[in-house]
Amino acid sequence: MSRIIADFKSDWHDQLLEQMRSIWGDQVEEIKRDELPFRFFDSLRRDISPRPRRIEIADNFVCPAGFENGWKNLQKKIEAGESLKPHQSKAHRSISNQDGLLDDWGVHHFHLGIKPHSLFPDLVERTPPVIFALVTDEIFYAINTYEHQGWASTEIVEALHQNWPDAIHRYVVQGVPSDPMTESERTTVRKKRANCVVTVEDGTVYGPLGGLVSASGMTVEAVMRTDAFHKEIESFQHAVEESVEQIVSQLRNLGHTAVGDLRAKYVILDGEMAVGLPDLGLILKMAFDPLDGELLSGKGAGWKRFVLCVKKRCGRSSLGTEQWILFAVGQKLQQRVGRNVVRARFNKQKTLKIIKDF
Repeated sequence: MSRIIADFKSDWHDQLLEQMRSIWGDQVEEIKRDELPFRFFDSLRRDISPRPRRIEIADNFVCPAGFENGWKNLQKKIEAGESLKPHQSKAHRSISNQDGLLDDWGVHHFHLGIKPHSLFPDLVERTPPVIFALVTDEIFYAINTYEHQGWASTEIVEALHQNWPDAIHRYVVQGVPSDPMTESERTTVRKKRANCVVTVEDGTVYGPLGGLVSASGMTVEAVMRTDAFHKEIESFQHAVEESVEQIVSQLRNLGHTAVGDLRAKYVILDGEMAVGLPDLGLILKMAFDPLDGELLSGKGAGWKRFVLCVKKRCGRSSLGTEQWILFAVGQKLQQRVGRNVVRARFNKQKTLKIIKDF
């Protein structure tokens, strides 16, 4: 009987390593392998995806004289969906950088330079005033401009509370006594990577707007996301291993008559989990019936009905010399999930790139 020889979790770590190398370079070599996912998700806090955003400006916002053009330039980039990285801290170039303002309150700061930085041309010139802002996928909440001080001032959260209470309402905590901190005390707490609440003038108490941070400096969210991905990938591998006989049967239909143990790799195809068989030069894409509630459950019943989508030479067609062949077990299932699988047929460029990796 054939077996699946695989370590999907390790494959995922390899993919994260390559992705992080492309961004952070040699810095990632210092990261322990089992910490890669945590550091990957943790680093996403600083990353603001380029996408058009609406700008909302706090009532007491003031742009200092002489920096109006820099602010207008930044606004154009925000609304156009351009990358804001050139305006962010140069300390973000280090993957180990700890940004107390971002970690504690989820607030970014942006420089108002226009010309490229003399030493770091991928950044704009640094400016004495910077803009503090809370940034979501849809909105850039401009809080105010600050000199390089006041980074732990309660007035930052006060401005969010006064102008956009709905944006931070989920961080309100009940039953916690009000114990205001001085700016100096909060700065000290941040350096110790401790979590603390903040109390605004009307007595409302907020937990860490940036999310809870562990003693290692990583957010609890990064730990939870890592655990969730590990669980999902491990479940996927288990389900694939349980389906080896069905996979071998479909491979024989493709002409692979002598199929022994299968060395399998975890890959992402068309934004979904798939199985790479490097020794055969194939990628298997499995689609499940979501109406049965057994997606990635590892239960045999769920895996008796699946679709394999594999690459095979089959003569010239509108797709070229290669096209996708669909093997379906159960016509009813094919009708339900066929569209999701078929869209991979037309993603020729991306698919071929993945195939060549083998």
